[in-house]
Amino acid sequence: MAYTEIKNVSFSRRLKDSIKGVFFGILLFAVSFPLLYWNEGRAVRRADGLKEGGKAVVTVSADKVDSQYEGFLVHTTGQAKSEKALEDKDFSLFAKDALRLERKVEMFLWKETKSEKRRKKVGGGEEITTTYSYDRVWSQELIDSRRFKERGHDNPTSMPYRSRISNDLNATLGAFRLGELVTHLTAWEPFPVSEGEFEPPSVSPTEVMPELDGNTVEEDSSLNLEEEEVTEDTDKLDPFANKEKARADRRRREEAQARRRAYEESLRQQEAERRQALQAEKEREYNLAVQRREIEKTVRQQKLSHLKPHNGGYYQGKNPDSPEVGDVRISFAVVKEQPVSLLGRQQGDGFVPYTVGDTDIYRIESGEKTADEMFGQMEAENAQTTWILRGVGFFVMFIGLVSIFRPFVVVADVIPLFGNLLNKGVGLFSFLLAAPLTLATIAVGWFAARPLISVGLAAGALVFVFLAFKAGRKKR
Repeated sequence: MAYTEIKNVSFSRRLKDSIKGVFFGILLFAVSFPLLYWNEGRAVRRADGLKEGGKAVVTVSADKVDSQYEGFLVHTTGQAKSEKALEDKDFSLFAKDALRLERKVEMFLWKETKSEKRRKKVGGGEEITTTYSYDRVWSQELIDSRRFKERGHDNPTSMPYRSRISNDLNATLGAFRLGELVTHLTAWEPFPVSEGEFEPPSVSPTEVMPELDGNTVEEDSSLNLEEEEVTEDTDKLDPFANKEKARADRRRREEAQARRRAYEESLRQQEAERRQALQAEKEREYNLAVQRREIEKTVRQQKLSHLKPHNGGYYQGKNPDSPEVGDVRISFAVVKEQPVSLLGRQQGDGFVPYTVGDTDIYRIESGEKTADEMFGQMEAENAQTTWILRGVGFFVMFIGLVSIFRPFVVVADVIPLFGNLLNKGVGLFSFLLAAPLTLATIAVGWFAARPLISVGLAAGALVFVFLAFKAGRKKR
């Protein structure tokens, strides 16, 4: 399916637009210099910060929080563990032993693709043929079909669910809390919904209570009766009186022992009743948990009754093998508990960025890695970012120069052959001019911290200037 639109642009309109573009080109050309200069300073400061951090880092054990390293840049490794199961409430889905839970929702929608072909005409005019093609794709974001050029490719205006990610910010690494660092872990694995359904409670309602141990009964000191010592001289006492006193003492001891046995039996009875009450409460909580989960499962099944199981997730539509516009597919993924390596400033039982100048060192990676390996990776990333931004700066400068010289190309397009040749010449000249200017700017940015490299870059810039000058003389 495609829709084609043809538009003719006059020579005067093209010339007017190209003159407007000169101002835009001057702006791009001017912006490229501070961009390149800033990038070199950023790269040097980042490299120096990482070098200083590599010297300051201390490797510690994750098994305990050692207060002597408070505020230090520390490196540690270990098993990252979740604190609790992550939940997707919309689907009553729980993921155990997971650090992150992702719900990915995609809708089958129309997408418009635009392509242009330009044909120059004698006299400086131009014919633009624009083709709009339409394809159906899976998309996590709605596509507004009201902006389509051709009608008849209507998309829904809302989605029943949205993609989202849940993170366990209470996850731990040994004795430490990971906090927001857990959001930097990206080792996603598919998570079938069957693995996240409700499970029965782990507590058994028939748990046997421990037998009562008689030794656990606390003694009441008021019930203890020690044998009274006879302080009198028994030879001087009346024998009949001694017998009466002995019988009285025996009666008191027997009565005290009887009271003690009754008291201990009362304590045993109270303990038994207390444990029976606790067991009954436990059974009641168990039964309520079972009922609640059954109700939630029923509600979930009713709520999701319009969805079909598909590839470990859900599908809303007639036929997953032949999707229609408006169909929805839902899948889940998790980042499981895993070995990790971490760099950061120790603060209490957590971590925050360690700042060296304007360089923040705050990183977590999957797998157990040494501090040297982690710093080596950050240095490689810094070098890659530096070259990418250099390329961006060069491209901005190149486009700016092409835009500045564009009116000359439009004038030459009165005769298309001449216009094409001049267009290629302008492109080559802009490249040869942008290259040395880019190298020169890089050299200036590096000069303060890296003088030897700066001299080499300056020499390269002179070579490009020479080539550009030579190319210009040949044209004349």
